[in-house]
Amino acid sequence: MGNNSITQELQTGNVKRCQDLEWEEESYREGCELARHEAIKRLEKIEQSLYEQRPACWKVVGFRQRTLLTRFGDVSITRRLYKDKLGAYHFLLDEYLGWLPNQLATPSLQESLVELATQKPFGQVSRTLERLTAGVLCISSVYRLLKKTAQKAIEKEKEDWQALYERGELPPSSECKVPILFSEADGVWIHLQREEQKHFELKNATAYEAWQRLPQQAERYRLVNKRVYCQANERIPFWEGATLQWARHWDLSYLKEIVIGGDGANWIDAGVEAVPGAIRQL
Repeated sequence: MGNNSITQELQTGNVKRCQDLEWEEESYREGCELARHEAIKRLEKIEQSLYEQRPACWKVVGFRQRTLLTRFGDVSITRRLYKDKLGAYHFLLDEYLGWLPNQLATPSLQESLVELATQKPFGQVSRTLERLTAGVLCISSVYRLLKKTAQKAIEKEKEDWQALYERGELPPSSECKVPILFSEADGVWIHLQREEQKHFELKNATAYEAWQRLPQQAERYRLVNKRVYCQANERIPFWEGATLQWARHWDLSYLKEIVIGGDGANWIDAGVEAVPGAIRQL
């Protein structure tokens, strides 16, 4: 009986020690819970202030709840829905804070996650964030947010492509004018998960204006005004998507030549026909 009692005490002590070792995570989660309460109070104060300053002709037609993912977890806020004199509807809080329709996270969190995801694989990003935030930002939440962001980028590219190549609507012309651009294209084969297709070639191209010598003694250079395009939608011809992206940064009508470098892939060769003034460099 004595041995059993000692064993039970040791086991109980081990369980308590394991719980005590979680002091940092537990404290972080408690802090996040407090931050969520404070955030809701602050947002409610902003919402009330906007209501008091609303245009006199705007009418409140109801209330709607919205949930956004923040650095400290999900925050839900109820805000007023207004109708202006022209019949258009508004959420003053959303417009004031820059919350877009169907946006899943706060702008600052979304920007930070996207920046991390462009530097490291998704799995590494999500696992690291889950550990750093003691599970407040879980893998599924990060995945949902990044997937939504990527889908919006794909839809925006499709809209811009249809506007130019199907409806003939010219995009705004950039003020940056250069006589020549250099471009290097290549494909990266990636493995797909839970898809019928097992592999996918992610086509991408880099465009830049020149090389600039770095100050070190060793002969090293950097690319001047580098812009990278990765194809997100295979239904859009690659070089049409690339030039549409680059047109946001350069006035392509001013270009005399664009050098397209890359290996012997057929889709890279196609750039000579698709891009006016293109010179192919193997």
